[in-house]
Amino acid sequence: MRYAKILSVLILALLCGCRKETSPASTVVSVNIAVTPATRTDDPDEVKISDLNIFIFDAGGHLEESAYIDSHMNGGEARYSFSWIGQTDCRVFACANLGFRITGIRSVGDLEQYRYHLSYPDEYSRGLPMTGESGIVHIDDKVNDIDINLVSMMAKVSLCIDRTRLGKNVKFNVKSVQVGGCPKSACLFSQSKVSGGNDVFASGYCKSYGEADDLNIDRSGGVSREVSVYMLENMQGRLLPEAKTEKDKVLDMADAVAGLCSYIEIQAEYRSDSLYTGPGEYLKYRFYLGDSPSDFDVQRNCHYHIRVSPSGSGLEEDSWRIDKSSLLPYGKASIHLHPGNYVEGKVGSDLHIWAEIEPKGSRLSFGEEELEYDKSRGIYDYTMDKDGHGVTLHLKKPGSGILYIEGGAPASAAEMVVVTVLDSLRTENVQVRFKASVTKSTSPSGNAASPADFSLSACLGTEGAAHTDYMWNMKVVKSDGGWTSSTPLYWMNDTDIRFYAFSPYPSSDNGISPLPAGGAPSLQFSAKTRAEEQIDLFAASDVRREGTVQLAFNHTLTAIRFRKGETFSEDAAITGISLSGIRGDGIYNIENGEWTSLSSERTFTMSDPALAFMLPPQEFGRGSKACLNITVTENGDSETGSIPLEGHKWEKGKLTTYSISYSGGHFSVNSTENLFTSGDITINETNEDNTINEF
Repeated sequence: MRYAKILSVLILALLCGCRKETSPASTVVSVNIAVTPATRTDDPDEVKISDLNIFIFDAGGHLEESAYIDSHMNGGEARYSFSWIGQTDCRVFACANLGFRITGIRSVGDLEQYRYHLSYPDEYSRGLPMTGESGIVHIDDKVNDIDINLVSMMAKVSLCIDRTRLGKNVKFNVKSVQVGGCPKSACLFSQSKVSGGNDVFASGYCKSYGEADDLNIDRSGGVSREVSVYMLENMQGRLLPEAKTEKDKVLDMADAVAGLCSYIEIQAEYRSDSLYTGPGEYLKYRFYLGDSPSDFDVQRNCHYHIRVSPSGSGLEEDSWRIDKSSLLPYGKASIHLHPGNYVEGKVGSDLHIWAEIEPKGSRLSFGEEELEYDKSRGIYDYTMDKDGHGVTLHLKKPGSGILYIEGGAPASAAEMVVVTVLDSLRTENVQVRFKASVTKSTSPSGNAASPADFSLSACLGTEGAAHTDYMWNMKVVKSDGGWTSSTPLYWMNDTDIRFYAFSPYPSSDNGISPLPAGGAPSLQFSAKTRAEEQIDLFAASDVRREGTVQLAFNHTLTAIRFRKGETFSEDAAITGISLSGIRGDGIYNIENGEWTSLSSERTFTMSDPALAFMLPPQEFGRGSKACLNITVTENGDSETGSIPLEGHKWEKGKLTTYSISYSGGHFSVNSTENLFTSGDITINETNEDNTINEF
């Protein structure tokens, strides 16, 4: 649906302009500018005009006059007047809310090819960018008024949620709506589309929390109110001619065009009889935009109305369209400790430790065996809270103890608390200090020379395999040139302590999580699918009983980078790189420096060839299905080839660089030996220039 509603605006000030001298036989022509949306909203204001660029061309398309009006126009009529020779033709163009004067325009062709860029996806404080033109108008004694209707360069996408087909006990609470594949730019007066990954915002236009609440409020009969998002035009065309339903509208993530098409992502809190989303985690719905299952066009000045209708459990589809990775089964609990995993106090004082559990009502218990053991050692006595969700420790003797807390039914979550009891008679306890460094200054992904924070675990003594039973996943951050732990640590009476650290500190955003407390000093890692979101992962260890802990961090991942070879067509560009059949998940043991349990073969994508993939090290043996996929675009045409990686080996802490050459439709690599060939593409793994380097 195209939208149009007349807005007349009074021009308050003409700040700058330029015009040619006219002949004496001229007439004054008035240009009336109107905005024509079908509906009026305040966020953003779809009829607001803050500035105007006006261009007047002769019949041959040559610029005769231009003006820039930078003045807020709030209601009324927008009018611009100019002198023109009678009995001749002219053509007038207007652009609103660009925020600057357009320069360098000499002809209609220049203006039609001009591309407008947004700085950020919701850059609409001046109003939506709009354009309009008059067509060719003949000026005579009877015609001296020209009307221009401005239309938005944006598409408006309005969504509602239809919950009428959801199961009785299913709760679906929307927290955010975001545009994926959101264009950064568009042509002012010609059809536009995203042509490369650099023309897409990493995070598109988004409405979240309170802005998205209308999707959780019924308008009528189980159907919510609407929430609208905006984006520039993106005319990708008919890409799936065989698609019959919206469920078929899924692109291969290895295909470079998948990252260029626009889609909507909805994040929601979810709860059913068997599954739920934990704190800060969401079920994700995604769907591409377009008029039909085969079409991926998002057209300017169009208003798309979309009804999202989950049915049954809301999870009945298995594809890119529904991301269920954050769902937890009941019995999978999460525990929140107070005041934290590491507490300390002096002899004679009391410490209160308590916990909360999600989902509420789940079983929660403090380990009496550990409490009784530390009591028998004389470190502290204890009193349990009446609800069993906390304990008060009565500190009696210097030393350290451990509390275990379990939750869920059956037990599916656990936490550990390290308790340090300090001597009340000592005037000073020696605190543990840290020094951290990285073995090489920088990594290919551009990470900082040293970590900004890290996770620290430790065990007492040096005998046997390490178990994180003294300290687990404590956060240490850089501050004022030094390092500060979330809880101060003190050396333990001439006892050796084995320290194990990794950086960055684990979060749901970086794909890192420590293994449970009391086990081996290991971490679980899951690489992000997009190279732009991947991180470098460092690990370090040290053994000391006093002084400063020296943590020399090493790279634990392998880096895969690409560059143009010696021969590469000037008109060609690498527009897509992906790795398919690659294992992205694994467990890393900091004590022995080994990766195990590599799993989750999937496809990793890259929109900027200057980046590097950061992945668990791995070797591709006989029969491996792993492939390198490259897309090159030349003069508007794209070609893609796939190279099997069978026989390749990516080592920990090493950088592998593939040099790609392309000329005359032929892919190749300057090499002394082409080890792998597929079609017209060859990869050289023996390039002496920079194929494998430490980083």
